[in-house]
Amino acid sequence: MKSERRHELKTNSLAKGITTFPELLQQYGSRVLLGVILCLLVYVLVYRYTTGKSQRANAAAESLSAARLALDSLRTPPPGRMAPAELAEVRDQAAEEAESAIRDAIANAEDPKVKAEALITQGDLNWLLANYPTLPTSTAIGTSSRPVKSNEELLKASEEAYREVLQPPLNADHQSVTTARLGLAAIAENRGQWAEARKDYQQIIDDPATAEAFKTLAGRRLELVKILEKPVMLGGPPKAVPLGPALPTFTDPSAGFPPATAPSTQPAPSTQPATDISPATRTAPAVGPTTLPAGPASPVPGK
Repeated sequence: MKSERRHELKTNSLAKGITTFPELLQQYGSRVLLGVILCLLVYVLVYRYTTGKSQRANAAAESLSAARLALDSLRTPPPGRMAPAELAEVRDQAAEEAESAIRDAIANAEDPKVKAEALITQGDLNWLLANYPTLPTSTAIGTSSRPVKSNEELLKASEEAYREVLQPPLNADHQSVTTARLGLAAIAENRGQWAEARKDYQQIIDDPATAEAFKTLAGRRLELVKILEKPVMLGGPPKAVPLGPALPTFTDPSAGFPPATAPSTQPAPSTQPATDISPATRTAPAVGPTTLPAGPASPVPGK
């Protein structure tokens, strides 16, 4: 009897629930639907954010690789003899490709390390153009719409890029900081600012986090700067004292630019601005040919 009563009560409760469900749905259905919609919206936004962030990171890495490849083509002119106008066209095309890729890398880079590497590449590009063999200007041969900059303007742009790497949060990557300091020292040598060059090299040597290969390079450069800044007292006019293989001229473009020189067991610093594809093996910006001055250093020949 009791079991029958319980069964009857359950049946009545179920029937009542079924009967009142439309009323509950009408009363609370809009709120439930709104909650479901909000959950779906949050999911879509999170998914799009994470996917977009990943896509931007990939785009920045690809642009940085493209910029470094263009920079390598500037360091190594095409083999064989070329007319000055043809070599100037190759130079301007590679420079435009590198500049465009660097802009894209900086725009898409959210990782401070990647942005620092892009700025290092920008500094290397301007340094290299400032020290490029003398060639016709873009306007003279009508092959490029790039604005013609003086050597000092290029060095200033290079300096600004390197100095930005020394500011937080970009200075979190110590290898980029060391490379930027080497680049600043190279610019100081270009300008004959020996005290500034010595200061930059000494900072690299005194930093306990600097790799030994970079400390060794900075030490050698520091000793050379101490020699170069001394005025010539006897012996006639100053003679060129190359700090590495001479830059090529357009009469012998296949000679290439000074190769990297560094211990093979460490990240390879070089004697001119250089950035490889892998950050771990990226070479440090370096110093171009310098002459032993009798007074202020003479400017590097323009493009």
